[in-house]
Amino acid sequence: KEVYGEDWEQLSEYVRKRDNYTCQIAKISTKRKCNVYAPPPFSRLLHAHHIVPLPKGSNHPSNLITLCLDCHGFIHNKYLGKITDKQKKYVRGM
Repeated sequence: KEVYGEDWEQLSEYVRKRDNYTCQIAKISTKRKCNVYAPPPFSRLLHAHHIVPLPKGSNHPSNLITLCLDCHGFIHNKYLGKITDKQKKYVRGM
């Protein structure tokens, strides 16, 4: 939590709510489609993911997207910190 700042819990909840408690993987990856919906009290099954990883990116909501646990693992295992053109385009489009 310290890495993300004291307000991380509130910020990540804001992002999950903004994204209608639904996994948004299709917005940043052409390799997966997912529509996991986990409203409260199940919203902890969703993660706020940094599109452009820290420290190059920020905790600004435009750099955060809601991913389910499986898709969050997929992104971190598949791209290992690489930033795709689709991710860059999504951040600029916010």
